[in-house]
Amino acid sequence: MTMAIFGSANIDIAANVDKLPNGGQTIHARGQQIHIGGKGANQAVAARSIYRGDIRFMAAVGDDPFGQFFCSEIQRYGLSTEHIRTHSNSPTGMALIHIDKAANNSITVCGGANMDWPDTGPDSLFFEGAKVALFQLETPIAATISALQKARSAQALTIVDPAPIPDTNLNSLLALADIITPNEDEARALGTDKIVTTDDACRAAAHLCSRGPEKIVITLGKRGAVYCEDGLDPIFVPPFNVQAIDSVAAGDCFNGALAASLAGDMPFDQAVRYAIAASAISVTRRGAAASIPARGEIDAFLKTGRII
Repeated sequence: MTMAIFGSANIDIAANVDKLPNGGQTIHARGQQIHIGGKGANQAVAARSIYRGDIRFMAAVGDDPFGQFFCSEIQRYGLSTEHIRTHSNSPTGMALIHIDKAANNSITVCGGANMDWPDTGPDSLFFEGAKVALFQLETPIAATISALQKARSAQALTIVDPAPIPDTNLNSLLALADIITPNEDEARALGTDKIVTTDDACRAAAHLCSRGPEKIVITLGKRGAVYCEDGLDPIFVPPFNVQAIDSVAAGDCFNGALAASLAGDMPFDQAVRYAIAASAISVTRRGAAASIPARGEIDAFLKTGRII
């Protein structure tokens, strides 16, 4: 079976700092990394690390050295560049990242070629035969909604990571998603009350589930996650105890692992726990796509509680 992922492709330039800089402040970094990133690419790498079937990844890069670097790196992760489009009039997308000693981060994204998709989005043939289709919001909303409609027409299970939340009404997007996976802030932007406690998250998940999607997962970072499916009572899934050093792409790792697990016919409750485990491992490593664990590592972690 096939998975289809439509999303963003970036180059991540990360600086490791003692604390995040204040406005107007210049600071020295303790280290730096340059990796491929973008929510779409990160989720595709996470899915590839777990799923043994075919994965299609569609994104856009610029006709520049960063675009060439992205394509060579994505192949190194076992993904095809068949559906990577090159735009001659836009640069490859870029993320400028600061990461402090507590694994907190601040990120500025330059969309570049990611934002040059027409409102019609990708061709419907891209989703033909797909069992699961995964989306994020680092591409234009109109293109993403069009892509969701095509994925639904192809009878794919549609999963939407509603990040980053745009300043627009997302009701049409909610109606097209079988599963959505917001964090606390994104859930509130989608119309829930502020999430402070686990009970708040459970109420938020139930509310969002009543608005269209069959299943909701609200990720709570180091506090675990809450999920709700098919109108049943929300369930809290506790976190794994790890020492985090870099939380960049942890959510992307979660979404890619969740989609891959569901594509492999794992029951939803088990898929959520599997995705939390994958995300927990990822925060113990630096980088975005570079931090994503392999299937064997996740399986071993779930059995032993130790990271290989």
